[in-house]
Amino acid sequence: MRSAVAVLGLVALTALPMLAQEAIVLPNGVVVNDPALAQGLEAIPSTDEIAAEVEAENAAARPQVDAATLADMQANLREVSADLQALRAQLLASGAQGFVAAGGDSAIDRMNAMEAQIAAVTEKTEQLSNRIKQVVAEGTNRIGDIEFRLCELDANCDLGALMTADLGGQGAVAPAPGGGPVPPPPSDVSAETLPPMAEPETVATPPTEEEAREFAEIRGLVAAQDWAPAKAKLDHLVTAHAGGPLTAEALYLQGIARQGDGQLNQAAQSYLLAFSAAPDGPRAPASLLALSQAMTGLGAPGDACPYLDELTRRFPASPEAAEAAPLAETAACAELAAADEGGAN
Repeated sequence: MRSAVAVLGLVALTALPMLAQEAIVLPNGVVVNDPALAQGLEAIPSTDEIAAEVEAENAAARPQVDAATLADMQANLREVSADLQALRAQLLASGAQGFVAAGGDSAIDRMNAMEAQIAAVTEKTEQLSNRIKQVVAEGTNRIGDIEFRLCELDANCDLGALMTADLGGQGAVAPAPGGGPVPPPPSDVSAETLPPMAEPETVATPPTEEEAREFAEIRGLVAAQDWAPAKAKLDHLVTAHAGGPLTAEALYLQGIARQGDGQLNQAAQSYLLAFSAAPDGPRAPASLLALSQAMTGLGAPGDACPYLDELTRRFPASPEAAEAAPLAETAACAELAAADEGGAN
């Protein structure tokens, strides 16, 4: 039998080749002397490989959605509403023959029904947009809180340099270099020559918070006769909230701002659109009267006659109808109507 010393000697001789093997250095700098352990550790994928695999799986599982965003949907609704208002304006400008060709009073009723549906869809998209903004804000706050906590755990992290981007956003867009447009010279139009700017009537469907805020700001600019920013904000309001409860009011203010800035032709278009947006609304008589006065100011008093006739026919008890009578007399509307009837006969 072998002695215990001999057995220990054999074990030592057997272990010598293993101890004589070179140590293995892993990619992370850790030195491992055990080949089996090193081989097992090398088989574990790196964090970059794991992240790439997870990203690939997420991309494969991500649903294919339509490229059209909510903003695109709102823009399309605004375009449809603007086209409908333009069609209504053309119908009103065509006079009695246009009404007959379009199907009589039912044409206006159909347009009103379509505008009501567009307004309902627009309101739903705005509600959805507000909900998305709320979700983005809450998600951004939570991500920012996580980033702050992770930064506290890292000795090299600068808490002051943390800038959490909005969830799903692409970052802020830098403003374009250079100054803005040169403001026009002050207008010589006085408040007496402009249509009155009455308080807006209470509407059945309340406006959104954003629409009401923008409208209140615009009223202040128009009251101060600050025409350039008022026109810019009105252009945005009537486009971004087309078909809303304040559309007719905004178009009427747009006419005042354009007229105050010396753009009488564009002002007449705004007054016509204001009436067509709500032909039975509280601002309709004032829009028709302002439109008639604008046509007279453009040197075409005869063109004001159809709108003066519409005003006295639709709103005979309104204060604007009383003002329409002397305008119709000055424009010789009765003589023009008689001449048209004689030509038709």
